[in-house]
Amino acid sequence: MVIDAFTTTLLVSPYQKHDELIEVCEEMAAMAGVEFLYRDFRVGFREG
Repeated sequence: MVIDAFTTTLLVSPYQKHDELIEVCEEMAAMAGVEFLYRDFRVGFREG
């Protein structure tokens, strides 16, 4: 199995520090040689 990209469910929460999450995930992506897929999913937080 080949993984091209990854993301995290933490991006749904408005209580998370997105800037810090992005920084850590981009570092991990660089180390693993995959893309970090960032999307701001907070818009749908209340509906979830």
